Amino acid sequence: MRCWRLVLLCALFFLVMVGRAGAAPARQDEFVPGQLIVGLRPGYAFQSLVLPSGARRVEGRAGLEKLNATIVTVPAGQEEAYRRALQAMSGVQYAEPNYLVRADFIPDDARWSEQYGPVRVQAPAAWDVTTGSASVILAIVDSGIDAAHPEFAGRLLPGYDFVEKDAQPQDECGHGTHVAGIAAATGNNGQGIAGIAWGVRILPIRVLNAWCSGTMADLAEGIVAAVERGARVINLSVGSRNNSTLLENATLYAYHHGAAIIAAAGNMDLYGNHALTYPARYDWVLAVGASDASDQRAAFSCYGPELDIMAPGENILSTMPLGGNAYGKAPGYDTLSGTSMAAPHVAGAAALLASLPQFASPDAIYAALTATALDLGDAGRDDATGYGLLQIYAALQYTPSVTPAPTPDPPGVAYDILDTLACSNLVSYRWRDARTYGAAVGLFRSMDAVTLSLPFPFIFGGREYTTVKVTPDGYLTFDGQGGIGANFFLPGLAQPNQLLAVYWDDLLVDPTAGWTVYQATFGAPPQREFVVEWNNVPPCVSCSGLTFEAVLSEGSNEILFQYRHIPPAALGGASATIGVEYADGRAASQWSYNQAGAIADGWALRFVPYAPGDERPSASCAALVRPVSGGDVYWQPPFCVILPQPLAREAVLRLATPLDSAPALPGRWIDLNHKADIRLLISPPPPIAPAPEAYVCYQYRPADVLRAGGHVENLFLAAYDAAARRWQELPTSVNYGNGTIFARAPHFSYYAVAALAPQSLPVTGRLEPPSGPGWGWAIPATGLVWLLLGGAFLWRVYRRHRSG
Repeated sequence: MRCWRLVLLCALFFLVMVGRAGAAPARQDEFVPGQLIVGLRPGYAFQSLVLPSGARRVEGRAGLEKLNATIVTVPAGQEEAYRRALQAMSGVQYAEPNYLVRADFIPDDARWSEQYGPVRVQAPAAWDVTTGSASVILAIVDSGIDAAHPEFAGRLLPGYDFVEKDAQPQDECGHGTHVAGIAAATGNNGQGIAGIAWGVRILPIRVLNAWCSGTMADLAEGIVAAVERGARVINLSVGSRNNSTLLENATLYAYHHGAAIIAAAGNMDLYGNHALTYPARYDWVLAVGASDASDQRAAFSCYGPELDIMAPGENILSTMPLGGNAYGKAPGYDTLSGTSMAAPHVAGAAALLASLPQFASPDAIYAALTATALDLGDAGRDDATGYGLLQIYAALQYTPSVTPAPTPDPPGVAYDILDTLACSNLVSYRWRDARTYGAAVGLFRSMDAVTLSLPFPFIFGGREYTTVKVTPDGYLTFDGQGGIGANFFLPGLAQPNQLLAVYWDDLLVDPTAGWTVYQATFGAPPQREFVVEWNNVPPCVSCSGLTFEAVLSEGSNEILFQYRHIPPAALGGASATIGVEYADGRAASQWSYNQAGAIADGWALRFVPYAPGDERPSASCAALVRPVSGGDVYWQPPFCVILPQPLAREAVLRLATPLDSAPALPGRWIDLNHKADIRLLISPPPPIAPAPEAYVCYQYRPADVLRAGGHVENLFLAAYDAAARRWQELPTSVNYGNGTIFARAPHFSYYAVAALAPQSLPVTGRLEPPSGPGWGWAIPATGLVWLLLGGAFLWRVYRRHRSG
């Protein structure tokens, strides 16, 4: 077996692949003409994306590829038509313009002779505790930094320029240098000014050009680059009025990699629009408004429900490039105003907090900054000033109550997933009819959740519960929030936590319309089952309803999800999260996130608790279900999966074959009746990362070749695209040496082996026999068949001769 693995791995390096052939339009001045950003759904690779005529993918954007996104060029002036076409394509999660972003400053020529900002936010007292650790990296994602400025001498790390695409992020605008000085100019050096955190190291990332504007693609790549280079704090004194899924994913990527993200709230435009700009509006980003020297909200500062904290931002003295700048300011030092100047006060404070061990996570930093802010407006948090004015010394004294940095699994418990396809010997579908034998929960459309008493104590995530909240949105939570219809991947520190996401989506519950949730208890102690059934609940008023249920088992503390009816329009879970999350959002076992074809009618998923380090319960499944690390070949004959590269995260490969329930192949193909269900469950799942490189292979048999007209080249692999509800023929290669065909996996789903219909025979000529180490010697397919048949004939003659 090991020899087979080595042969197939070597084969990857010698492939000869010959294939056979909802938003309103943005204003022209808000995006880059002729460019769109396209993001794929989890588990899809760009190799499976067939672009429309006139569109071309821009290669070499590694930062975007980490977000499973790419730039596509289209004819200028036709962006919206192409956006709609791309958005409708299978596997595409979003298509949007490459929006422009701009620095959030207010030009002001008035010169102040002193810094009032550090005094107003308690910086001098904070410096008695710490001036920042050199182990902490503060990223300034902006217009670059003047590397020649003495205030940054010896503290600038090698950065990157996404505008010029080089390693020299020199500031030609002036904005980035000014922001960097507020956050981290060297203090106590006898010259200039003192930044807030003058002991930390500074990472310059340039995403704004000489006119202080840039693109959403460059900004997203800059954020990813800051994370890759180890930034604990990222300052974003930039903003856009346009929401961007790419920007949302980039900031979320940074947050989940442990970076605190500080963003300017934005400045009001000429029309008095006070709504915060993006990325400040995202929940995982700390939004900073600007105050003046009297601790009043600056007249230009945006405000609203997303505002978190205030910091000085009017007439702020800081560093400027030693050469020219876009504002006509004096070289060296001068003042600017804006929420761009407020944000680095908070970013510097966050860097000071990150220098202390008790503030090891973004949430701990956010909690300290907001809980200790000086209340400026109405008592408590308000939309005008958030939690109040930044107070750094008080924040350093704060004892965080939030859990430190996330860990993959809490001590003592994890959950394995067993399903009816791969583990039919361990889990089967048997509907528990709570509608007939139970009672309505009493949940209505306007309600967030109903709390029910459990008929028996239930242990989940290592904790015992006696109540559970039932929500209209397809999930149960033990001590989290209800009413959150916007699903997301698991795990996540944001609410809801401690949840069972049976089919977490924005669903409608209204008993008067027949959209009802029921509860029931079946069995007798000590083996009772508590059931919650969502019956005929639709995602919209005119949509077909879904029926599914969760079953909690007494004693074993196992959880069963069952799906009775998933209408075709739901695409098998294309807009839902399915899985369980525990340990306050730090651990989860996720089956799917917005993945078409993840479930179907008559499916069951069983979540079984086990102790980490013990053998997984799925090791006893009838099909191949086992942890994989990549760099190997995994067999469930006659299929196999090749993962040529090591995986960065823990993963479980499921390969179930044979299958009887897969969708039918197109009539023009010869169905060889060899199908497999192949899925790769990655933990924690990367919702925005590209699918890992993978190949599906099949060991063909003489009977397969005969059905293909005697030519192995007529065999091919096909993948089922659940979102498009069709089979996709894959460019397939032949390995004559070990008798396999294989193809790059565009995503994980159903796979089938087929052949060309008779009218297409004989040889298609689409493949050339591969060559190279590990492939063995190639013989024509017809010769192979005749060799096998002739050998069988000669053997029969030999046996007759011996017996005679």
